[in-house]
Amino acid sequence: MTDGTADDTAADTPQSEATATAYARQKRYAWLVDLSLMLAVLVALVFTDASASLRDLAFDVSGVDAVAALVYAVILLTGISLLSLPIDFFSGFVLEHRFKLSRESAAGWLKDWLKGFALQLLLGGAAIELIYALIRPFADTWWLIAAGAFMLLFVLLANLAPVLILPLFFKFEPVADEDLRERLLRLSDRLGARVRGVYVWKLGEKSRKSNAALMGWGNTRRIVVTDTLLESSTADEVEVVLAHELGHHVNRDIPRLIVFQGAITFAGFGIVHLALSAWSEPLGFDGVGDFANLPLLLLVVLVASLLALPMANSYSRRRERAADAFALRVTGRPDTFIDAMEKLGRQNLSQRQPHPLIEFLFHSHPSIAKRVEFAMAWPRPERRAEPASLER
Repeated sequence: MTDGTADDTAADTPQSEATATAYARQKRYAWLVDLSLMLAVLVALVFTDASASLRDLAFDVSGVDAVAALVYAVILLTGISLLSLPIDFFSGFVLEHRFKLSRESAAGWLKDWLKGFALQLLLGGAAIELIYALIRPFADTWWLIAAGAFMLLFVLLANLAPVLILPLFFKFEPVADEDLRERLLRLSDRLGARVRGVYVWKLGEKSRKSNAALMGWGNTRRIVVTDTLLESSTADEVEVVLAHELGHHVNRDIPRLIVFQGAITFAGFGIVHLALSAWSEPLGFDGVGDFANLPLLLLVVLVASLLALPMANSYSRRRERAADAFALRVTGRPDTFIDAMEKLGRQNLSQRQPHPLIEFLFHSHPSIAKRVEFAMAWPRPERRAEPASLER
């Protein structure tokens, strides 16, 4: 079965690859324009009196530091979001419809954008409040405390996302196919991944793309499969995709990710601390604790994130390759794996073979061509591998 996308019958034709390349290129262009706009706004705020004027306006609203900082943060985040809205609409709605990936109306897209904006204000405002509340009494060590608090927040959000955040944007319901449900639960039980159930992610109401995931943490962990994947794939293909996701669990990629993310977070906060200490007063701000230097903080975070992106993506690709190997080992079905990757590539309009530099800089997963090549070289056993033989 397929979901009816235009390229469903052409795995790697020049036409379909050209379409995927055009889609990826236009998405990158939109991202680069958005990034350039963000950099320009932050640089302007840092090197002019605009941020200080905005701080004074916030103090006119309230003379209490914490309230004024929140007012400043809300105004700044709202302004940046509104400036980015046209680009977000082009990338998230226009391009998705142009390439026949979206089923969402403009009103539906805007509704989701407003929800995301509200979450950004809530979480971003809370994060900014925390940072400046820590800077004032802990001028030298605030960044250590903040980094630790942010790591706890990441873990909390990973736990709450399937039950509180994602349902704001998508519908979820238990898988109706009992045979498939039991099959996926047996696989997860066999591999030691306790889950709270198997759910259909109703992505098809908005998009033709497909995915599967092991979401949540602890008592919220669950298997999630998009309805688009169920419509286009066999049970064997769904199982092999889930086996990849379970590979992240068995390979302990979540603890690895926490350690990796923790190292980046602490390093990032350390860099921010040094930058604010060195440049706040020379740039006309009233010391490190002056929340008017928030654009400087955001600018440093943005530049540091861009510099760290290739390293983070390289690490992610290694872990994804290990999860691919796990899926091939535990299912013993490389041909099914290939079919699943081809279908996912077509449904998500992924480039089969992007330029090596583009893959190095921007891709968190190996290309479809590399994943297929990896599976083609995998031994074809006469029987499925036993779980006891799995290596982590």
